[in-house]
Amino acid sequence: MMRPISRRSTQSGLSKTSVCSIDDRLPKDQGRAAMSAAVDRADREVRRIAKPPRDCPGFPAPHPSPSFLVSLARKKSPRYPSKLPSNSFRLSSLSMRRATLLILLVSTLIGALPVVTGCASHATQVVPETVPILPQPSHDRPWQPNLAVLPRAEFDGDEITLHDIRQTEYNTEFDYIVRHRDKTFRLEDVVSVDLLVSPFAAAPSLAHTMLSFGFRDGDFIVVSAEARLEKGERYDPLEGVLDRFELMYVIGDERDLVLLRTRYRKARVYLFPLNLTEQEAQVAFRDALERANELYQRPEFYNTLTSNCTNNIVPHIERATGILFGYDPRLVLTGLTDRVLYDFGLVDGTVSYELTRKKADITELANRYADDDQFSLRIRQRLPARRLARYQPLATGTLWR
Repeated sequence: MMRPISRRSTQSGLSKTSVCSIDDRLPKDQGRAAMSAAVDRADREVRRIAKPPRDCPGFPAPHPSPSFLVSLARKKSPRYPSKLPSNSFRLSSLSMRRATLLILLVSTLIGALPVVTGCASHATQVVPETVPILPQPSHDRPWQPNLAVLPRAEFDGDEITLHDIRQTEYNTEFDYIVRHRDKTFRLEDVVSVDLLVSPFAAAPSLAHTMLSFGFRDGDFIVVSAEARLEKGERYDPLEGVLDRFELMYVIGDERDLVLLRTRYRKARVYLFPLNLTEQEAQVAFRDALERANELYQRPEFYNTLTSNCTNNIVPHIERATGILFGYDPRLVLTGLTDRVLYDFGLVDGTVSYELTRKKADITELANRYADDDQFSLRIRQRLPARRLARYQPLATGTLWR
């Protein structure tokens, strides 16, 4: 009487074969035939599972066959001598179970290989193909309200419509009302670009840097590359190395981004006019808007060392001027960015760097004129007249009262 030789399970759409014991009372020819049939079926099953998809040319092959594993089980089992008598072919239940476990283990591993090697066609047989191996950046998180909206720009020839320029009204650093506005303008309306630097009080060699673009009508728009924080999250430069934050371009009114630091975070802010022509300022601004569009379409991680506030905005200056800063370590210590630009002649060098930096401190001016309609021009009152002449409100007498 022969016991069942195999059974099939189709759970989760994956067929499995388990080989059962063969009765000791079987005639040797019948037992040999039954065992051979079982191994052949297991062979076919493993080959069906392990068959590489056509779109995965790098899939490894060949794989160990069940017959090889059975012979391996024989050699490792004390119940099986390495050579069996020619007139005997009897398999114990223990050894068959060992062979079966080896077969199923290899079958499972073979089925998982396409996932490891990147073949999506087999991924659903073992694990969901949506399981990420590494953290992935996302736009879909519970963001802090003032970092929740990504800006974007639409280009129509020389005309640009900039959407979602941030205008935040602060009561405190964490109590505020966020508003956004749109602005349509021609690129030729951009006439200047300045560097804003806000050092960290605990580590002055580190700072947040921004670019402020001036328009002929006296409007100023700031571009700031920042770590995009979730609700309840605080910025930490060490965590910024570990893909803990997404990157975003904050594009906002100058009053918003400057007063947030001088009045509410009690930080100092320095403003350095950059020696760029109007045409170079326009190239830098358009390049910054195109970068903002990239982040709007595809999220990226912020990185304290490789994708921070400075090494995102400096390339806009490089492309506009043709000056390449290379791998200057002072651009990693972002509080020295102004010194780098001073050494390259992009900041006025008619006086020493120390005096230039002292004159660039606009902290008290920003707090004094926080509610002034001409806030951006007020904080620039120390600039040379030829620089201020780029902005029409000065010519009409609205700056000085």
